[in-house]
Amino acid sequence: MFNHKKQEFIIDRGNCGVHFGESYGNSRSCHLNLYQKIKVRILQDESSAEIFLDDGKKVFSMRVFPDEKANRIFVTSENGEAKVEGTIYQLRSAEL
Repeated sequence: MFNHKKQEFIIDRGNCGVHFGESYGNSRSCHLNLYQKIKVRILQDESSAEIFLDDGKKVFSMRVFPDEKANRIFVTSENGEAKVEGTIYQLRSAEL
C-alpha cells in the first residue's frame, strides 16, 4: 500500500494464506517520496516474496504460503492516488 499522507510504502502479509510468525507482526513499512515515480518489482514463488523498490534501494523479503488458487497481487493507495502499470510473468523451472 502507498500511504501518501505518511509518505510510506507498506506491505502486509496478513491475507497471504497460511499464517505464521504473527508474534513478529504481519506488516512492514519504509519511507518513500511518493510525489515521484516509484518502480516496484515483485518476485514470488511458493513460499517467499521479495519486493524491490527503485531498483533495490529498498527491499522487503518475506515468507508467504498462499493458497493454490491465489493468483493476484493487490496494490492500494491511501490519502492520494497511485497510477499502477504492471506485467505478470509466469516463471517456469528448467527441465533437467
